[in-house]
Amino acid sequence: MFRESRYTYEPTKAELRQYNVVSFLLLPHYRKYVRNLPIKETDHVLDYCTGPGILARELAKRLSKGSLHVADVSETWLRITVKRLAGYDRVYSHRLETLGELIGGGGLDKVICHFVLHEFPRRYQKRAVHQLANNLRNGGELFIREPVSEHHGVGADWLTQVLTDSGIEIRSRKEGRATLLGAYVDLWGVKCEDENE
Repeated sequence: MFRESRYTYEPTKAELRQYNVVSFLLLPHYRKYVRNLPIKETDHVLDYCTGPGILARELAKRLSKGSLHVADVSETWLRITVKRLAGYDRVYSHRLETLGELIGGGGLDKVICHFVLHEFPRRYQKRAVHQLANNLRNGGELFIREPVSEHHGVGADWLTQVLTDSGIEIRSRKEGRATLLGAYVDLWGVKCEDENE
């Protein structure tokens, strides 16, 4: 178990402008990624550290009978995301105060973490992965896509081990490359049955 840790981050004005341009260019990538996720319309899904909500909007389109939880350490990003998702029902926003919080009562069907962990300082990355796993119901699925560049990313083997240590059984690991994003790893895992329940 880990101690809860406070971590907050607010983007600068330059980062906000830059991200608006980059997210527009990456919209086809986000759409394809979400289209390929095995999401049912009844699922309860968390978009972890949603940023400006580009991925969240694509997820919301698929959840006509389920719910979407968007969470972020940034009040600014969360405000932008909530505005972007104003036309969708069953969307819940969560400002992450610590890296130990449960979202959706810890019983979510799917958790998505897309190009997020590498942005955390190294000392917080493992704690964030534990939080992701704790938010899933037994049998719930975790989808992580992270860059694996030596200078801007996480180690694929390290991340695989941290997921396993967090009670996630890895079902698929694929490495790829995308325009503007570079090399990345896709991990899909399922939360194992908790022996204490």
